[in-house]
Amino acid sequence: MKIGFSRWIALLLGVLALGCAGGGKKKIIIAPEYQPEYAVVFDDRLAPELFGSNPDGRDATADPKLRERTLRADAILPVRVETVSRVGGVEKKGSYELVLAATGPPLFGKASGSLVVNVGAGSPSYPWVEGAGPRWVGTRLILLAKRFRTGKRNEPDVIHYRGEPDTQPMRQAIHRHLADRVLPVQSSPGE
Repeated sequence: MKIGFSRWIALLLGVLALGCAGGGKKKIIIAPEYQPEYAVVFDDRLAPELFGSNPDGRDATADPKLRERTLRADAILPVRVETVSRVGGVEKKGSYELVLAATGPPLFGKASGSLVVNVGAGSPSYPWVEGAGPRWVGTRLILLAKRFRTGKRNEPDVIHYRGEPDTQPMRQAIHRHLADRVLPVQSSPGE
């Protein structure tokens, strides 16, 4: 019996697929690129309420983007600011590096160790961090974070985030939205 080259390749690939199918399940996660639609949701901002200001009377729990952030986040973490450090020098108006430590188990996702968040000079949160300085150490917040590809080969993924107040109403709103993630809304028959 003579097998054609293309059939031989197909047979070989089939055998390899069966041989590789055994063992533990492996999950490959490919992070999306940071596109404009994500930049609106994970905007690398810290809510003004975290600095004791709320000039517009904003109700963070009623923010229409909170649901989308909750549903798209890779991790939702209650954290505390451990350190606030300027990187790049005063004359260059560099960025601030915030070291955050978990204050409890993640509300969603996984995290280990400290997290480092960068607040660049172009960020709307920069003046808030600059004004608060070391007094901001100890502040508690909820960090909604998502990993993105940089779009450049051989560069590590980057994390974009949103920081919200760690209050009981905020936690309740996040849990309500997480219910949609765990138990997606089903349409009723006939719709």
